[in-house]
Amino acid sequence: MRRVLPFLVCLLVCAGSLGAQDMEDVLYLKDGTVVRGMIIEQVPNQSVRIRTRDGSVYVYTFNLIDRIAREPVQGQAAQPGAQPPQEQQLKHARRGFWIGVGFGYGSLGVEDGDEREGGFSGTLKLGGTLSQNLLIGVQTNGWTKTFEEVDASLTFGILAAVVQFYLGSNSGFYLSAGGGLGTLSGEAFGQTETKTGFGWVVGAGYDLRLGRMFSLTPYVNFVGSSFDIFDIGESVSFNLIQGGLAVNWH
Repeated sequence: MRRVLPFLVCLLVCAGSLGAQDMEDVLYLKDGTVVRGMIIEQVPNQSVRIRTRDGSVYVYTFNLIDRIAREPVQGQAAQPGAQPPQEQQLKHARRGFWIGVGFGYGSLGVEDGDEREGGFSGTLKLGGTLSQNLLIGVQTNGWTKTFEEVDASLTFGILAAVVQFYLGSNSGFYLSAGGGLGTLSGEAFGQTETKTGFGWVVGAGYDLRLGRMFSLTPYVNFVGSSFDIFDIGESVSFNLIQGGLAVNWH
C-alpha cells in the first residue's frame, strides 16, 4: 500500500497537468471570427490580449467580442476563417497617457478681410484615454510670422481643453473639438502688446501606426478667437487654418 499511494498521487498530478495542457482560450468575435490561443492580458470592460499558436499577439476591444470560452485544444491550428484580420491587430490599440507634437503651415485671416497671411504653425497636445473611441486632454495651437520689412512680428494661438473622438474602436481616423483661451501678440518698434479672448478649435487627423505605441499623424485644424484690439469695446475675430504632420505616442 505504501508503494501504491505515491504512485496514485503522481498519476493524478500528471493527469491534471495533461488536462490543463489540452485546454485553450477561445474568443468568439461578433463578426463570426474564432480566435484560439492563450489570453495573456485582460483589462475588464476594455480589451483582451491573446497569443495564438504561431506566437502572434493580438488585442481585441470588448465591443468586438461576443463571448470568451475555455475549450479543449482542437487538432488544427485554427478553424477556417479564424485567423485574425490584419486591421484588428495591436496597431490601433489606445490606452493610458498620450502625447503628440506636430509642425506645419498655417494661414491666418481676419474677420471681413480679403487677404490671409501664411506662416509657421504647430501644435502640442497631451491627455488620457477614456476608451478606445474617446480621448480627452489639453491642446495648444500656434502660428507666428515675422515681417522683416517693418521689423515686426505677429503671433496667434490657443490653449484649449479638447476631446478627440475616433470613428471606430479599431480606426485611426479622428475628429476633435475644444475651447479655451486665445492669445494674439504683436511686436513692433521695440514694443509688445498681447490680447486675450475666448478661443475654440475643431480638427481631424489620421494615425498611421508605425509601432506599438508610436504613430505619424497628418492633421488639419481650424482655430478661431476674438480680441478687443483697439480697446473700444468692439472685438475683431481671427481664424487660423492649420495643417501639418504630428508624431504621437499612445
